[in-house]
Amino acid sequence: MRIEPEQELAFVGTKGDTTGQLKSYLTITNVFNSGSLAFKVKTTAPRQYIVKPNQGILDRGQKITIDITLIQSAVSSSNNSLFHSWSDGSIGQRKQ
Repeated sequence: MRIEPEQELAFVGTKGDTTGQLKSYLTITNVFNSGSLAFKVKTTAPRQYIVKPNQGILDRGQKITIDITLIQSAVSSSNNSLFHSWSDGSIGQRKQ
């Protein structure tokens, strides 16, 4: 499995956006030679992020881009909101 970016997500706003939301993207690629890959994206602050899709199955060679939205109204009400961790602990390979 390959995850990009590997270390950090950078959230950016869209010009003219008045919703107060910042976006970032995560790409997951199934690089296994055989079988499917199941994934689930989790965070320690689920009320501050919208993740679409947050889970799924990728066939061999398939990749998907995950849309992650940071809700700024939730950020302003939390002192440690910029230091959330993400987990890929629910990722596994299913052989066919």
